[in-house]
Amino acid sequence: MGFPADEVIPALIVFGVLFAAGYMLTGMLFSGVITLGLRTIKQGQGNNFLRLTAYWFSPASLSKSVFKHTPPPCDKYWLN
Repeated sequence: MGFPADEVIPALIVFGVLFAAGYMLTGMLFSGVITLGLRTIKQGQGNNFLRLTAYWFSPASLSKSVFKHTPPPCDKYWLN
């Protein structure tokens, strides 16, 4: 059993940036808070909850670059 990538990657990025800046303990604290926060948000939701939330609520320019095989969020309502 392990952590899903959408919980671990943000925590590792925050820890890596703060570790490189010389704030190792602060990085450990913030990455732990981020991991627990994401687990709390995802509790009771599906596996793709964070990706779907980012897809629906992100601007069209970001959505085009991240979600290449899907229409922009503003066009989804017009699809049959």
